[in-house]
Amino acid sequence: MIRILHTADLHLGVETYGRTGEGGVNSRITDYFTTLDELVSTAVKERFDVFLIAGDIFENERPKNYVISRFARRIRRLLDAGVAVVITPGNHETTSSARVPSVLETIKALEPTSHDGKGIACHVLGNQPKAPGDIDSLGDISTIVTRSGKLQILAMPYPRRSEILTSEQMGNQSREEIKAFAGKLFLDRIKDLTISAVQNLPTIFVGHFGLKEAMLKPGIMGCLAEDVVIRLYDLMASLNSGKVTFSYVALGHYHNPQMPTTNLSPIAQTEDLDGDMDSRLGIIPCQSWDNDYLEHISKSDDSLLPDGNKKRVRLIKTAYSGSPDRKDFSDGSRLRSFIDLSVNTETSQGRCVRIKQSRQLRQLTLTRPDMPREELEEKFFNSSFWHDIYLAGKNSETLDETEEKLGFPLPIFRLKIPEESRHQWSEIREWLEELNMFHRIYVYTIPKPKQERSGEIIEAAESPVTAVKRYLESVNDDFITSHSKDILELAYEILSKAGVT
Repeated sequence: MIRILHTADLHLGVETYGRTGEGGVNSRITDYFTTLDELVSTAVKERFDVFLIAGDIFENERPKNYVISRFARRIRRLLDAGVAVVITPGNHETTSSARVPSVLETIKALEPTSHDGKGIACHVLGNQPKAPGDIDSLGDISTIVTRSGKLQILAMPYPRRSEILTSEQMGNQSREEIKAFAGKLFLDRIKDLTISAVQNLPTIFVGHFGLKEAMLKPGIMGCLAEDVVIRLYDLMASLNSGKVTFSYVALGHYHNPQMPTTNLSPIAQTEDLDGDMDSRLGIIPCQSWDNDYLEHISKSDDSLLPDGNKKRVRLIKTAYSGSPDRKDFSDGSRLRSFIDLSVNTETSQGRCVRIKQSRQLRQLTLTRPDMPREELEEKFFNSSFWHDIYLAGKNSETLDETEEKLGFPLPIFRLKIPEESRHQWSEIREWLEELNMFHRIYVYTIPKPKQERSGEIIEAAESPVTAVKRYLESVNDDFITSHSKDILELAYEILSKAGVT
């Protein structure tokens, strides 16, 4: 049995909402690596055979040197522990042209191998075409060595239309026609690689692209504007075109751990960071893969395959892994998920063992400065997210005991309080720590809106013109900000005529 940890969309290098931290490194970069360290530690401690990242390792195609070196050190740790690493390119770290080397070429060129002599290595799989329209060089199929046996991997990169098609092929077609044509060539290449695959080896597919039946984000089906979107039936038909048996399809790109399916799923409730509830269409979680009705799928009406292809195809277990939330905040790691997969080396059948989520950041904002504790208790009781954590924490002696009762990591907590409540913070923090429901606690104060201070500004101004200028600077309004010079000149003209400048 080969155990695979499947994750995706690490986006290392994000600096949004961060602060300059120790050594001049942005705190958000540190947060993301802290989260990655949780996954690496899990893979090492639980002796996974493969650490699989299905695209978007980096936030952009030219990450900073210390981001690359930090990532390389994590690879080194995995390899030294006997865990093979598999990476496929996503759209974020892939350059706009295959002729320009990407940062992944640096990782590939290092050819890091562990010291045990078993050939455990880091593999960057899934080639871009060597030139626009050179479909024969797109993607690849390889056999890698793991400590539990050999594993065959068909890998495909993010499908860029400009790389799959030549300018002549794109011609004067509409955007949708171009995307459909690129999608068909993409599927044809998958079919060709599948036919060339070696039989009697456990085999998986790895890719970074969108499926039409998948959720772009929780409760919302769709795709990104530039995406070449593939139909689930068409992908399965291509993978079933050869004699090899695929056990699993590992995908990245959509930040929402899920198993794409044409079957409807029950309504699920989701909650934003401040505890507001929203009922949306949920997704079928990967734990339900054992259900028989998911074993086959019929052809969709908008299939890219020829009309004569009417066969029913086996639905290979397919999953997106990664972060289900793109909101970035300082001093907290994002919710991070991975899928634990076991592949039978004899039958090539895969089974999803679990989905595990790492620690996440949650936020609450207080609005009543005179009674913060009462407002917090009310939010904890009324929120479906906080309610169980609150009760478990009150009845536990330690944080570890609370986590054991809940079955998932306690969140990092960010509390936003009005400026007027600052003097009560020590008392509130002491109470929060006694609840045993937070891994870490941070507090941020909400300053008074600039508009509320405008009267004070005008009173303190040395002259009417200065008062107008400082007032315009204090107002948080896009129109005023963009036209402040014109407004100030007009005010000066009026005040001059009135003789009060």
